[in-house]
Amino acid sequence: MSERIEGYPILEMPGLADRDDRHVHSAAVAGQVGILVTDDRGFLDLDPASMGALSYDIVSADGFLVLADDSGPDAVRRMVRRQWEYWRGRDPASDLPARFVAAGCPAFAERVAGHIREL
Repeated sequence: MSERIEGYPILEMPGLADRDDRHVHSAAVAGQVGILVTDDRGFLDLDPASMGALSYDIVSADGFLVLADDSGPDAVRRMVRRQWEYWRGRDPASDLPARFVAAGCPAFAERVAGHIREL
């Protein structure tokens, strides 16, 4: 989806602990998204019954990047090469996988390390 989702009604969402997050759920429903990428624990820790009732899947940023690598490893490898070359040019001691760990994406960091080993 490339447009901003606006003008949607705020829906109730059983199981969501933070009522102030209802707008995220409501926008996802209005936009008919297939995947909601979030690191909000309120969404990621929903009970299975609440998750099963949703019209979309919820994944963490780390999980989404791993899915991207699973479905398009060549594209991810090209991105890793460009990022690795960029950071190595700026700071030869730079550790690209560590940057993803620091960003909360440890599983993807391991994928990045694997791609770097193949360079």
